Amino acid sequence: FRAFSPNMVVTTNWDNQLETIYDGLVNVVVRKDKSPQVSNGGRNLFKIHGDVGRPQSIVVTQSQYFSFQREDTYLNRKIYTLFSEASPVFLGYSLTDPNVSFLYDEVYAHMGEEKPPAYMVVHPSESDQVLEETRLLFSSKNIHIIQAEIGEFINDLSVEYKKYLISNKSFDEEY
Repeated sequence: FRAFSPNMVVTTNWDNQLETIYDGLVNVVVRKDKSPQVSNGGRNLFKIHGDVGRPQSIVVTQSQYFSFQREDTYLNRKIYTLFSEASPVFLGYSLTDPNVSFLYDEVYAHMGEEKPPAYMVVHPSESDQVLEETRLLFSSKNIHIIQAEIGEFINDLSVEYKKYLISNKSFDEEY
């Protein structure tokens, strides 16, 4: 994951697992930071639901979820821009999260079909019914569902990306 991940990762996790994966070589921006600093040359980790090391930043209640849209304008706008310009891959959580869903829906409302596609990786243990309901729910938002375990998905994506690097093809949905 560390070798293949993008320069900007958005997480709803409070823990420090990603910081451990990156060996501390990641710039962390946490919800409610008074003066967030984004690294232009390195990786950035946006923790939109807070950080265990800063208990006052952690999102637990419904009112804290809603305060993100009003109070955390820097993170809000930064994630809006990411969703507008790139094809996000949602790993390990769903778009039922109110903060992520709100921003994605806002971008899609403004850009429609011009918005780059998004991808959501769903665990293979999901029932066929849940998978079909998920596909129906998100297909109208140009979100493609991929049924895979996260580790296998990252590995397959890495293999395909390495093939792309040595090819003369353009990187598109085929990859």
